[in-house]
Amino acid sequence: MELSAYFQVLKRRRLVILVTLAVALTVALLISTRLPAVYRATATLRMLTAVSGSADYLQYDVRYAERLMNTYANLATSQPVLDELARALNLTEPPKATVTMVTNTELLQVTVEDRDPALARDAANKLCEILISEAKARYEELRKVSLDTLSVELSQSQVELDQTRQDYEAALSADFPDAEQIQVLRDLLTLREGRYTTLLAQYERVRALVELQAPSITVVEAARTPEAPSQPQRPLILGLAALLGLVGGLGLAFLLEALDTRIYSRAQLVSMTGLPILGEIPAASGRRQPGLFRELSAEQEAVHRLSVNLFPPESMRERRSVRQVLMVTSAAPGDGKSTLTANLGLAAARLGYRTVLIDADARKPALHHFFGVPNDGGLSDLLASEIGLEEAIFETKQARLHVIPSGPWTSDFFALLGSAAMVELRDTLAQSYDVILIDSPTFLAAADGAILASLVDGVLLVLRLGRVRRETMATILDQLAHLSVQPVGLVLNHSPNGGTHFDYRPVARARARDTRRSGTGSPRGVSPQGAAWAASEAVGEDGADV
Repeated sequence: MELSAYFQVLKRRRLVILVTLAVALTVALLISTRLPAVYRATATLRMLTAVSGSADYLQYDVRYAERLMNTYANLATSQPVLDELARALNLTEPPKATVTMVTNTELLQVTVEDRDPALARDAANKLCEILISEAKARYEELRKVSLDTLSVELSQSQVELDQTRQDYEAALSADFPDAEQIQVLRDLLTLREGRYTTLLAQYERVRALVELQAPSITVVEAARTPEAPSQPQRPLILGLAALLGLVGGLGLAFLLEALDTRIYSRAQLVSMTGLPILGEIPAASGRRQPGLFRELSAEQEAVHRLSVNLFPPESMRERRSVRQVLMVTSAAPGDGKSTLTANLGLAAARLGYRTVLIDADARKPALHHFFGVPNDGGLSDLLASEIGLEEAIFETKQARLHVIPSGPWTSDFFALLGSAAMVELRDTLAQSYDVILIDSPTFLAAADGAILASLVDGVLLVLRLGRVRRETMATILDQLAHLSVQPVGLVLNHSPNGGTHFDYRPVARARARDTRRSGTGSPRGVSPQGAAWAASEAVGEDGADV
């Protein structure tokens, strides 16, 4: 399938796509209006990066800082902390809370969602307070564990040092000093002073390090009362619904196209039937009135072009033969076969052919309306031998053009068409007329068309793209093949290729206006009657084809 074919499918199924899209958006809008409004409040915490090393040389431990931030992020959403938050706010159950680490920063964002915007704000701020208190409590516990042991050892060393110093001073002040004892005490005093000094230095280093490693958590930005709900996110819901509706509409459109057996394009029609398209009657701007086309209209010019294809003008008659007896039928009711028969007969007469039109559609006769002739007596009466040919045939305003109306419908009309009288009528008319056009019923609507097809030189099939189905065309072609009748070709009525035709009526109206304004006569080559006729005939029409 070519790209243009896909666009044609979308154009034909645009209503399906639009309805699917509208339904999806409507459902999404109803759902979004029924969802409860949820407000989101966010507070921002800053946690300073942890350090290691000594007081003289500090080293920032980024990995430890990330682990610490992850720890507090998980701690904030743990059940004990949330239960504490619920108790602090006198809630039966804690609100939904999330903690997000801002990438490449020292920031934690604490977010709380609730239907009450004020409660969401208070809960976010309270959760930050709980995290800060928890951090301080854990630090104090760590500090106590780290320094208590050293503090006990330092105190014990201080007591031992003081005792040794007293013993040494007492030995020095004795009446009979013992030199050996004094030396021992001096050595012991030096040893205990060194141990005390070492413990003191170690204690100070540990204390400084613990102080440096103290987690510093502060509130950078407190949560504020949210003004608008964060959920439901109506634009997002509608956007997703539009996307799903569009995708669903496209899928449904192509599914319906695959299931649809109607023929929409010339290529499909020619490929299936193998028949040439002899003419295209453009679609009018409104609904076309059944009857003769307006002079200079695009429809009339299209019929003229068709008549040249079927009935060559005098300059071509030596090279091309004319099918004298031609049946015009349609694939479906309302395709415009009667309108085409009337206009084609008029065009053939203008080309110089002696033409007679036979209305063989007694169920829905139309030709007598187009040419303003009575239908009290016609083909049915003629075939039943109730009237003669002179009474059944009527002249028209167009030279060389005659009409035989259908006459009243009878139950044996089907049998009359297949009688020897119909064959005799055909042969009689063939002696007096160059072209015989028979307007038959819709081919599959009645068996009349199958009978007439065996009596004519060719069958012209009128149809409308978008209405005729593949199975209908296949049935028509099969029945014509069974009757050993080869269709002359196809005529597309109400063709969508209207842009390829030109309507001369606006030109005629303009020339007529110029003539009336000037008052000096008609434009060159146009009689006053012709100018007035052009102005009156160049008018659009509404209605439906027969």
